[in-house]
Amino acid sequence: MRAALSATPLSNLRVVDDRTNANISLPKAVARVIIKAVLSWYSFISMAAASKHQAVHDLLTRSTVQIRDPAKALPSHYARERVELSSPGMPSRWRRILIIVAYLIASLVVLGVANLALEVAGILPEVSRACLDSQRRCSDGERWQLLAFGILVLVVAAFCVGWGWRGRLWGARQRVERT
Repeated sequence: MRAALSATPLSNLRVVDDRTNANISLPKAVARVIIKAVLSWYSFISMAAASKHQAVHDLLTRSTVQIRDPAKALPSHYARERVELSSPGMPSRWRRILIIVAYLIASLVVLGVANLALEVAGILPEVSRACLDSQRRCSDGERWQLLAFGILVLVVAAFCVGWGWRGRLWGARQRVERT
């Protein structure tokens, strides 16, 4: 009974090397675990943009998590490779990255100017220098204002990255084939 349990994988997954399609080596597995431990859950953010749904630790070690036995897997157990990200009408990877960075910089400038304009107009209170220097000296209003601004920056950044990578931002749009 014990031998049968050890021979049966607990999950229907395996990690393979992208170049050889064989199991990854021990040094690569150790590097993958270290990267995953250092980056924590942030490593999984790249799964939304990668064509093979790879996390950062998989991209850096050139590995992929695959289903061991497709006959045992249900359709809800896996996601298909995104082919739209590599279609011929899609801008190059570097162009999309440059456009995303440009949008991120522009959005930070616009959000900063909007925040300053709201403070000058008296709609938002001005955040004190003591609060900016040391987070311990903030009033409740300043804390909420900084939290709201931080969340807004994250939402705008996620929008820019998501739409830019999929070729939906101006300057990095996917070309539509017309017949």
